Amino acid sequence: MNAVRYYLAICILTSHFSYLAQSDIFALPRIFGGAGSFFALSGFLMFPSFEKRPDIKRFYKRRAQRIFPPYFLVVLVAAIGCGLISSMPLYEYFTNAGFWKYLVANLGFMNFLCPDLPGVFEEGTNFAPFVNGALWTMKGEILCYLSVPFVYRWITRSKYSCTRILTFIVIGCGLLYFGCNELSGIIGRNLYVIQKQFCVFMLFYMGALINRKLPVFLKYKWYFFVVDGVLLMADYFSLLDFTSTSGWFYEFAISPFVTGTMVIVCCLTGTWGRALANHDALSYDIYLFHWPVIQVLVYFGLVGRIGAYPTLLLAICVVVALAYLSWRYIGRRFLSATSGPLTLTSTSLEVRE
Repeated sequence: MNAVRYYLAICILTSHFSYLAQSDIFALPRIFGGAGSFFALSGFLMFPSFEKRPDIKRFYKRRAQRIFPPYFLVVLVAAIGCGLISSMPLYEYFTNAGFWKYLVANLGFMNFLCPDLPGVFEEGTNFAPFVNGALWTMKGEILCYLSVPFVYRWITRSKYSCTRILTFIVIGCGLLYFGCNELSGIIGRNLYVIQKQFCVFMLFYMGALINRKLPVFLKYKWYFFVVDGVLLMADYFSLLDFTSTSGWFYEFAISPFVTGTMVIVCCLTGTWGRALANHDALSYDIYLFHWPVIQVLVYFGLVGRIGAYPTLLLAICVVVALAYLSWRYIGRRFLSATSGPLTLTSTSLEVRE
């Protein structure tokens, strides 16, 4: 599973590099569906983990220990470090209301309220002013974790089966996801932030649903693989018309399903990624650090000086180095010594925490 996470992280990095550097480079195909795959994996692992040991305090503590330290680190380092490249003098930068608004909004996982810093990544040096546009996913991840004990309580007290309730959540969130898109056009307001949270919930609980029906899923996994592969290739090569009714149906109903099933099929197939399971998992830290690193390299004009691909390689090296340092000296120290690796086979899944 670590191998899939690393591939996803590098895919996202190269895609964001192409966007931020405005460079037409070859981006790795998102054969697992991009950032949404992380949510499907989280639901696949975390919901059954809580079912196995429904201790709310322990569950929240473990999730907080993993998520918060590197997240707060990247927000603080970016906010303070960007003072060195801001067009404002240091005193004005640190006393500017925009600096403190950025800190409050981003430390509170509300980065959409203030995604940029005063005098940083301005027009003329950078295509986009956002300090770390990748942080939008974090509020969705946290909301999913917060919801797990409540959904579990609903399941244990309901006359309906766990499978039915998880299916209801997946379909309900899918309808709300589509509804927000339609409503935004009617009322003339952008509901993108709310809309994406429903998509996150849909993917998270789709992962949980797949784990619940794992024997059936494994039985037909190659059918999923073939169908998902065809649809992803059609999407990758822009063979789908998203302005048509079928295109909209694919985006809001089929695409999340493909994202969730494809990534889990690949995680549960063979032992090709087992070697990486013995090493520290840096994919989360890579994801957190990649955007501001790319922005800084673009700010210094390295794409024009040394070329897009050398700059991309440099970005990958710097991001991996920062991710390793973050995990080794921050992330790992907040996790208990009893933490263990994930063991994945074709017939079983065990989460040792």
